[in-house]
Amino acid sequence: MGLPSIGTIINYIVIGLFVLYMGQVTLTMYELFNPEPCVPSKGMRCILPYQKAESKFDLSVYTSTVASKNVRETDLMLAHRQKEFDLADELEM
Repeated sequence: MGLPSIGTIINYIVIGLFVLYMGQVTLTMYELFNPEPCVPSKGMRCILPYQKAESKFDLSVYTSTVASKNVRETDLMLAHRQKEFDLADELEM
């Protein structure tokens, strides 16, 4: 039984690097969609959401008959407006 050829060795190295790359991509995708919770007490700086859970917003829905990318404000018609729109509640029109 002889030594494997140089082509076989290179092939195994390329396959091993590809498997490592796919593992790294899988780990990155997992961390992207499942981030660790931020704990400010550990000295980490956390990015907080702009709106708070109890914040109230105004919701305005507009429509237009102009089928163009260059719609002007004068082309818009107010279809629905809801004061103090809560993000957690369901919208009923």
